[in-house]
Order: sequence, then structure tokens, then C-alpha cells
Amino acid sequence: MRAVEAAEASALQAKRAVDASIISIGLSVLALFALLATILQGRMALKRATLANKIASDSAEKQLRAYLSVEPMGVTVPEKNRITFPLNVINHGATPASAIEFVSDFLVVEGEPREFDPKQYGRSEDHSLPSETMIGPGINQFVYATYSDDCLREHRTAIGSRKAAIVHYGMIRYDDVFGKSHVTNFSFYHWGEELSAEESKRCRFGNSVT
Repeated sequence: MRAVEAAEASALQAKRAVDASIISIGLSVLALFALLATILQGRMALKRATLANKIASDSAEKQLRAYLSVEPMGVTVPEKNRITFPLNVINHGATPASAIEFVSDFLVVEGEPREFDPKQYGRSEDHSLPSETMIGPGINQFVYATYSDDCLREHRTAIGSRKAAIVHYGMIRYDDVFGKSHVTNFSFYHWGEELSAEESKRCRFGNSVT
């Protein structure tokens, strides 16, 4: 009788041990799921924080970076057989522009100069200009592109009567304080007797900022 009772007690203890093991395993599984959920939530929070930081950083860069624009200042004749296109380059941004490079060229076109498109009609050989190393925020810098006037002589009458126009086009490459490069494209036409700044206008194409 005692042997039977002892066996039953042993079996009961074994069952309790098994139940305890099952409960322990269940708790461990739940703890593992909880840990995985915590890790997943942490990763999602990190991604959201990273995205928010990137958006904030991009927004700050857009607000603080340099923005260069180019304004035409007419056409001048500094010396015999030469013409010059003065350009007024303005930094509208809150930080300096550096590593500035100017590239430009010009053509004489007949008809409607507003429709000139540098991508379609521009020549492959450009005229590079020496550049300033930096233009500070709110500062304007004059740049002068000078060429031989050989190709203009036979068109002066047509340009004066606005039957033809001089188109001066090109780009400005520069870096901002965040180490990113940008380009300002410009395309202006000049005609009339005086070829003054008031007679200088933008073409429909070739004016853009990146």
C-alpha cells in the first residue's frame, strides 16, 4: 500500500514538474515575443527618428544654402573689335557660395529670340571665365564675359532694328556650405540701338536653378 502511495506521489510530483516546465517555457516564449516586439518598436522608432532628422536636415539646408541668380546688364564695347556681356551674379541664400565656375557663349539669331533654346541651338564649345572663389550671402558680384565681335559686324543693323538679336547663354556651377554642387543656367537676348540692360531680356528656355 505504501509503495502504491509513494508511486502516486512520485507521479504527481513528476506531473507538477512537467506542468512547471511547460509554464516556464510558455513564459519564456512570451518574454521572447515581448523582447522581439520591443526590438521591432525600437527599430521603427529609430527609422522614424532618422527620417525626421533627414527631413529637418534637408529643410535646414534648403533654408540656409546659397542660391545664385544671374541678371543681364546689357552689352558693352570695352575696346575695338571686342564686346562684353556684364553679368550681375547675386547670392540670395543665407550662406556663401564657393568653388564658382562661369561658362558662357553667344550667338546671333534672327526672328524671335525669346524662343532660343540652348539645348537645341547652343554651340558645343563654351567660353570659360575666371571666377571668384566665394560670394557671400546677400552679395552681388559682377562678372564680364568678353568676346571678339567678328561675327556681329554684318548683323549690327539688324540687331539695332530688332530683326536679329544677340543671345548670351551659359551656366554657373557652385558649391554650398553643405558640400553640395548646384547649377544656375541663364539665357538672355540683347537687341536694340543701345543694347542696354533695359533692352536685355530672358529667353523662354535655358533659365533654371538646381
